[in-house]
Amino acid sequence: SASNDSDKQTNELIHRLNSLIEKCKTLLKK
Repeated sequence: SASNDSDKQTNELIHRLNSLIEKCKTLLKK
């Protein structure tokens, strides 16, 4: 179950990173 928790954390991190990247892309387009 320990690896399951780390998987959740990793998925959360990736989700945040993707959101940041999308924001940056939007800002760069303007």
